Amino acid sequence: MHKINTKLLSIILLTLFTSACTLVPGGHIQKGELGDNEEAFDISPLVNTIFITPTVLKAIKETEPTANHNPELEKELADYSYLVGIGDVLSIVV
Repeated sequence: MHKINTKLLSIILLTLFTSACTLVPGGHIQKGELGDNEEAFDISPLVNTIFITPTVLKAIKETEPTANHNPELEKELADYSYLVGIGDVLSIVV
């Protein structure tokens, strides 16, 4: 009998948790935002959209940042050395 109650409780809790996702605000557009005609409306003023086209992809690829040479940082990295001390946690895999 105890197992049946645990299974039933698990099913009820799972149902409640999954249905809670529908109650979270922000996942829908309010009815008043659509205007008078709900059948035909233009949603474009309410959302930001960028259509993924070959032209857009080419523009993104051309504007990708490139790494800059930083001699000061490279010198600091070359001169850096670390000594293992008390309290350090090491993970050694062989």
